[in-house]
Amino acid sequence: MRITSLAIVVALLVAAPLIGADDTPARNPAEKPAAEPARQSTWHDCKVGSYARYRVVTTVKEDDGTTRTRVVLITYLVKHADDDGVGIEVTTRVQGESRATVSSEYVAHKTDNSPIVKDPSVKLGGDTVKVPAGSFACRWAEESGDGTTSRVYVNPQVPGHYVKSVQTRESGFKGSTVMELLAYSKK
Repeated sequence: MRITSLAIVVALLVAAPLIGADDTPARNPAEKPAAEPARQSTWHDCKVGSYARYRVVTTVKEDDGTTRTRVVLITYLVKHADDDGVGIEVTTRVQGESRATVSSEYVAHKTDNSPIVKDPSVKLGGDTVKVPAGSFACRWAEESGDGTTSRVYVNPQVPGHYVKSVQTRESGFKGSTVMELLAYSKK
């Protein structure tokens, strides 16, 4: 079903930055400009057993006026931690579907050497956000363009830092995706 594939893709795209990982080889520190300090990943201080569990609700408004909703549960679990980084198991399950849960593992490196991009169109602020896991004082960033508005709320007390994200789209496929923290434990 198209919505199922779309829900999984959107959930993974929304959640991918959450793990602070990438599939490229680690950079040689000598290649990094001296003026740019290394930043810590959002998982750098998490120990084995730390986790963050999210519910991602994607609602699509079809051309015929009907609305379809899919709920995806995603859990990020720290399986190992060492000087190089944190191994994170990502488990994804589409609610209401009988197929098996999908799991994969990523490594979130201790430092993030990617360049810092400052975009003046990104709005920044702070707010208290209530999600199923509780209320959190968060920093947020919001970006709009091409008919899409995305806002992400973060708090460093949560493994991976993400508390909530909201994306609405008014062009192309119309709808929204909301990711909320259900539970977490930072060890």
